[in-house]
Amino acid sequence: IVDAIPKGFEYVKSSPIGIPSEGKVSWIINAMDPESTQALTIILKTINPGIYTNSVTVKANEESRTTAANATTVISPPSAEIKVTKTGPEDCYLETDAEYAITLENVGEMQLKDITITDVIPEGFQYVESSPIGIPTEGKVAWELNTIDQGNTQTFTVILKATKLGTYTNAALVKTAEGDNIITPASTTGATTKILCTSSMKFTVEDTDDPVAVGKEIAYLIKATNQGNVPLHDITITNTLPPEVELLNAEGPVGHKIDGRDIIFDTIDSVDPGQTLEFRIMVNARIAGSAVDAVTLTYREFDKPVTVQEGTTIY
Repeated sequence: IVDAIPKGFEYVKSSPIGIPSEGKVSWIINAMDPESTQALTIILKTINPGIYTNSVTVKANEESRTTAANATTVISPPSAEIKVTKTGPEDCYLETDAEYAITLENVGEMQLKDITITDVIPEGFQYVESSPIGIPTEGKVAWELNTIDQGNTQTFTVILKATKLGTYTNAALVKTAEGDNIITPASTTGATTKILCTSSMKFTVEDTDDPVAVGKEIAYLIKATNQGNVPLHDITITNTLPPEVELLNAEGPVGHKIDGRDIIFDTIDSVDPGQTLEFRIMVNARIAGSAVDAVTLTYREFDKPVTVQEGTTIY
């Protein structure tokens, strides 16, 4: 008995044990009584989809020959595929929050089961919160999902706080019961963010008396505080006095010069985070009216001048 194995299959085993050779398996039966039956089985593994015919030829007594065949259609199993899209900001400032999203899309031909999603938190960030609520552990946050039906999507978000300057990649890992190698090549599993330094100056001016009588002295108090997290450089302060007052004295951490009604303080090389510069300008109220004092600040890290004003009623 010779079973011809079609090209779409490969031999696995047979019973009784046959004699496999290239493209076929054979058995030899010494004798069969009249009206008797002999069953032979062969197990083949499918290799490629298609329609294949498995045929067997029986030869006996060197004369009689019988052939039988059976056609089998081999179909491809439904594919399991998932598309992962990870998004996040290209940059954010130190000590601020950044939001990342992980979107899963079942682009295969079957339901996916037992999905585990893990967001790997990089060194320069710390976990704040997530939605749906995940399971945070050291350096990561994870979610578990029972199923995703074919064609459906599911989005997970995580908010992280930037804690260290640098460029970091926030990565997503996805595993399913169907394996962790079913992620499509079109997926994006990482989002890279650059953490920037914060350069910010808080700037105020206020008068010591308001309203004030003609002939009385008042002071304009100017404060400039570096409320960022890096030093600021080349700071300039210019105070423009209103015509209703007359300058008596100006004080500050650096010297100054007078140009008309402008009091121009010398450039300050740098101001450290948290450091405050204070200036005091003493004037005499000489004309009744609405007096507006204006102060202009510039520094290297901000490319436009900043002006604040303080109004004083003189009577």
